Amino acid sequence: MRLMSIISLRLQAIIGKIWLIIFLLIAVFFSFFLVNRITSPTEITSLTMAIVDRDDSQLSNQIVDNLSTLDGLTIQKTDDLDAHLLLVRGQVEGIFIIGDGYERILMEGDERVLPIRYESVGTVATRTAAREIIAGQIISQRSLIRAKDELTGHGVNFSKEELENMLVLFNENTEPLYRFTVVTSADTPQALGFAGIFTGYIGFVTLVIILFMMTLSQWFAKPDSRIVATRMLILPRGRLLSFLGDTLLLLGVGIVIVLLAILGSLSLSGFELLYLFAYVYFITGLCLMLSRFQVAGSIDIMAPLIALFTSILGGAFMDLGGLSPVMRILSLFTPQGQLLSGVSNGVLWNLWVLFGGGTMLLASVYYINRKNI
Repeated sequence: MRLMSIISLRLQAIIGKIWLIIFLLIAVFFSFFLVNRITSPTEITSLTMAIVDRDDSQLSNQIVDNLSTLDGLTIQKTDDLDAHLLLVRGQVEGIFIIGDGYERILMEGDERVLPIRYESVGTVATRTAAREIIAGQIISQRSLIRAKDELTGHGVNFSKEELENMLVLFNENTEPLYRFTVVTSADTPQALGFAGIFTGYIGFVTLVIILFMMTLSQWFAKPDSRIVATRMLILPRGRLLSFLGDTLLLLGVGIVIVLLAILGSLSLSGFELLYLFAYVYFITGLCLMLSRFQVAGSIDIMAPLIALFTSILGGAFMDLGGLSPVMRILSLFTPQGQLLSGVSNGVLWNLWVLFGGGTMLLASVYYINRKNI
């Protein structure tokens, strides 16, 4: 009971009035909700492509019809202006343009480059897939034309319909060269298991936790706080109560932030939550350790710098493994790097590093309190 009273009084001294606490909770929740909406991947069920057919010939119409029958591919046939408007608005992922003379060059077997091109924005990852699909359809048309020429040269009589029917039958009984696989967020495993470090929403949560907790911990470095801690020595087990009050207060603040992160996303797994709690435990020890060696003014300056530096180095904003293997190793020297690495690779050893490091920091803080007071 006495411990809870100590925690309550210190929370009021740190944050102030109740309306300020409510405002901070709402602001943090809104930030989590907004970042979750921004970082959540959009569920894509098909590759959407605009087609501009300037040739408007039998073969160009045929390739448009063939593309429109493919599963996982959505076609919008339009003109140049509308196609580029759709691309700018993000309603299509690319534009397939069939230029004038497409059928003539293809029928003549000319070695000139076909008047076709595929346009897309720089960030689209499906550009290569779209080009391969288009190339496959053009190769199919060229193969049909050459087959007709070969049969005619050998004096084989056939009709156009018979040859096309044979080609359709062949395609139906042949394994496709490619398939579309739609992966939804529900099917995506939480342990991604790739070589990089996953960032995004959980990376932002780690930044908010360390920035918020380090900012609040500057109160423990104020002279008034240290005077109160000294006066508590006259109480039975006063030193232990003072230490537990500081520790549980910061732990409680971190846990509240994690709960707000859960409400802001509603998609965090139990594995991720376990890592977040271990991260909060480590940051609690780090904040109390810094408050024992610094004065309040210096912590005000150091808190945002330490939070941003460790977040950048830890990979909270981007995958550092894609830049250099050395950066990935350096990221493991930060609590953010340990958390993100453990979550991304689905392993537990990073969890024990966080719990072990936090325990060592808290034990050091308790030892310093006994030595200095």
